[in-house]
Amino acid sequence: MHPAPGQRKFPLFCLLCLAFAGLTAVATAATPDAFRPEGDNWRFTCRLADVGPKDNAWIELHDADQAPLYRLGFAAGRARVQQHKGGKWASLWTDTADSTSAGIGVFCFNGYLFLEVGEPGDVRHVVAASGAEVKPDIDPSTGKALRAAGPAGTKPPRLIRLAGNRKGNTTSFITDPVFEQGARPAVKRKPALRPMQKEAITCYLPWFPADLTALGYQRQNDFPAVPLRTDAGFDVLKDEIRLMAAHGLTAVNTDILFFTPERVRAGLTTFKRVLTLVREIRAEGFADFRMLPFIELKDIPLTVAGALYMLERFGDDPAWLRSHDTDDPRGRPVFQTYHHSVHVQLTPEKWTELVEGVAAGGRDSFWIYGFAGIKPALGNVDAEEARRIIPATDAVYHFGGSSLTASSGIARQVREKFSGLRPNLTVGGSVHVGYYSARTYSRNFISPRHTAELREQWAYLQSGSPDFVHLTTWNDWNEATTFCPSFSDLGSRLAIMQRYLAGWFGRPLPTGRDGVPEIVLSYRKSLYPGEPLRVEVLPLPTSNGAKKVRCEIVVTDAASGRVVMRETSPDFSTTSLDAMKAWYAQSAEPLASDLAPGVLRVAVRAMTDSGEIRYHHLPDIVVSETENYNDQLFYNVPLHRLAGPERRLALRINGSESASAKATGNGLYAVDYELSGPGSAGASVAGMKRGHLMRFLAPLDRDGAEVVDLNKRVTLTLSADATKQRRSVVESAARWTPAERGPDYFAALARFEDGTWAYSPTVLAAPPVPSPALVADWVFAGLKPALMGNVAGLDKPKNVIEDRSLYRNELTLPEKNGLKFVDLPGSGGTARAMQFDGQTLLKAAEDTAGNGPLTVEVIFRPGQTGRHEVICWQRGAQAGLVMEKTGHLKLSRLPELRAYPDPFVEVRSRKPLAPDRFHHVVAVYDGVALTLWLNGERQDSKPCLGTRSTEGFAIGGNSAGKVAAASVDGMPGEGFFTGQLVKLTVYGRGLPPQAISQLHQVAARLPFMNSPAQ
Repeated sequence: MHPAPGQRKFPLFCLLCLAFAGLTAVATAATPDAFRPEGDNWRFTCRLADVGPKDNAWIELHDADQAPLYRLGFAAGRARVQQHKGGKWASLWTDTADSTSAGIGVFCFNGYLFLEVGEPGDVRHVVAASGAEVKPDIDPSTGKALRAAGPAGTKPPRLIRLAGNRKGNTTSFITDPVFEQGARPAVKRKPALRPMQKEAITCYLPWFPADLTALGYQRQNDFPAVPLRTDAGFDVLKDEIRLMAAHGLTAVNTDILFFTPERVRAGLTTFKRVLTLVREIRAEGFADFRMLPFIELKDIPLTVAGALYMLERFGDDPAWLRSHDTDDPRGRPVFQTYHHSVHVQLTPEKWTELVEGVAAGGRDSFWIYGFAGIKPALGNVDAEEARRIIPATDAVYHFGGSSLTASSGIARQVREKFSGLRPNLTVGGSVHVGYYSARTYSRNFISPRHTAELREQWAYLQSGSPDFVHLTTWNDWNEATTFCPSFSDLGSRLAIMQRYLAGWFGRPLPTGRDGVPEIVLSYRKSLYPGEPLRVEVLPLPTSNGAKKVRCEIVVTDAASGRVVMRETSPDFSTTSLDAMKAWYAQSAEPLASDLAPGVLRVAVRAMTDSGEIRYHHLPDIVVSETENYNDQLFYNVPLHRLAGPERRLALRINGSESASAKATGNGLYAVDYELSGPGSAGASVAGMKRGHLMRFLAPLDRDGAEVVDLNKRVTLTLSADATKQRRSVVESAARWTPAERGPDYFAALARFEDGTWAYSPTVLAAPPVPSPALVADWVFAGLKPALMGNVAGLDKPKNVIEDRSLYRNELTLPEKNGLKFVDLPGSGGTARAMQFDGQTLLKAAEDTAGNGPLTVEVIFRPGQTGRHEVICWQRGAQAGLVMEKTGHLKLSRLPELRAYPDPFVEVRSRKPLAPDRFHHVVAVYDGVALTLWLNGERQDSKPCLGTRSTEGFAIGGNSAGKVAAASVDGMPGEGFFTGQLVKLTVYGRGLPPQAISQLHQVAARLPFMNSPAQ
């Protein structure tokens, strides 16, 4: 076989420049020119094989002065990539598993280096071209640099050196070396003979996978409802791609940020993964399904190089979507793009630089340009932009996302006004379900209006006869533009699109159960008094559905049973696409103020020619006080997929599962799930708090599905504390914005093995006092989380313990401290406490506690025995909790009449506290007496009169110096806390015994309370 032009293959004996016995080899004599790259375009590949754990084998890159730059290869049994810095080798990447062989690739496109180790496409590092500026990431909220610009690229490699050692023999590690000098011959972009074939594409965002606690899941109001499993080889993304293909989509694009070399590397890794999964899905029977890259543009030269690398390694893969718009029978690989003016001002000149740059690198490809900016978002194409761009591109579309309904009519505008600028121009368009930004700097909201936004956008889009349809997006939970099955919709929006796409492609309607109607019921997840209640009924046609259906909807107040709405629809059909029209029921009057805070229960029955169908397990509607900021999204419930009454999902919050009586609690919750009925042992369960993700959809006997840490991959493990049908955990996530006021509310969702679903009743939970009287509420389960991954100042956790009260009295941790968070037993990894170090003091604001009646609630485990330890202390002597050397707990307060010595009123526990257990303590000053409660039992009470000053509130010690602590407070200097603290709450009033009993009942339900401390 002869090498291709510019390609040189070398016999192995010429490559045996590997030294052994500890020496380093350099290519000399016969082969120096073979491994001396020239210019900005060249390619080198080989394979390292049979590398032992004690062997070293490297492909080294050196500059023109033979100074080392990078090396790729093996050491200590693992594949590695290293960079030479400061006179030594520094790691860039190390494989996580031992191996003995790997492919090596070094690709240089226009001066940009792509370093591969593994199999084709396993790029481990991308290096900017020599002298090229690595542009900074931009904060989209301000347009300013989020991170500083990176360094310019290193010097170009001018020598490839093979180096290593092998003990025992001199057999080469190198096999199949190939070196190609220069760029591939340039190609001329072929004119389109026809538009691209019809495609239905959705956009996958790799930073919101369905098994990662991505930054933001604590604030988004919907989340994936795709089951996570522990089967061997399980990949949740593969299941998602299978769902796409099964519902009529023909392609998925993978969002890649071509902003910086590192972003490109990460994007290429995702691209290869998705391409591999699509290849597997095609083999399962979805042969017409493909994928394509979706490139967010910024650095045009970097994008050209990245595209050439992708085409080099994957351009011939049949799983890559191709346009069949020319006479090339193979078609052209398709690139879809998006740009934002903050990142790049994409002029026609820059667009031409991109598409022609790829052609100059020897690859003919098909490029889709996206109209961006305010005009298309409002439904208009910029005429000047269109006139200049359309002649230079293969296709155009508008991404959608935060655009108004009319934006889907852009395809029609292009057809009517600009199609003559380029023969056979491909024109696409997007549809989305609405838009709901959860960003702190942008709360833009385009209401889904039940399912009307999606349906009306589809109608606009079809008026323009699009060549391809783009669904915005599959999984952007941050913007609520998702078609992925979610907690709120269970796949309903995907099912609606399945019907539309069946008509668009000329396919038959899906087949359902004979004579059984398929219906989507839609209503707001949360309402306010004064708003009307509106419910949408949307038939989903099937080829064998019910020809005549009528629905009755009844909505009642869960607390009183009062009927809020009772309406019956006219007859409708579910057998044709023309019948997919919505009917709305609306309450006669706006919701009354006495319904808030509360829950509305929804009941539905359908009457068909075959009889009556009653639906069960619908989600409730939360009615909130108007000062609250609640979820604005909608439930879209597929009634035909709900489980029957023989199955049940119960959710208990602090022991309560009834929506008619609120659970007592704030900040820290005991959460109990329980499944019953046929098939419940094989079900998966998800959990929601205030619309936010609390638990991914997973079997109850698996730990790891609850959201505890952000930016962590979900790893399911068999639980020691749960069963397939029961699970008890702890929930302590803080509210992400101060606007989230009022009671917390919770619901759960179960998916049974037969694909049916069940929602639990919604449970509200409120503190035992009105919100203004909750003075401070600290849960010591972790630092205040980051809020945004791409906004300066919000992308890192705060070094504070967040106060969950309205007053936000946050505790700032000292810069240097020995504090740490420890997992608590019996809670499936969901409960944590702060372990104090006996040296660190946390100081709250001076006026955290008032100067009159108050209650302090604490859950803690004692620290070292035989020493004096302060749990909390107020310098104004309003209240202090101290562990004495005897193991007794002491509550102290200065009375109105101060006298020395012994100025304090003191009450103590009856017995020493068990050192290996967590304890629930309530200290009450009601204006006339000081009372101590321990684990639900009253310990002692003494008269105490008078208000006090508020000189500060300290946790873990006394905030005074040693002299003042000893002489004024009567406290020894070694009194810092060494135990574990779970929760400390300050109520601005003295709680009565009944409320204290409720608090203890709640605390006693926390799983770790009954387990020995670790």
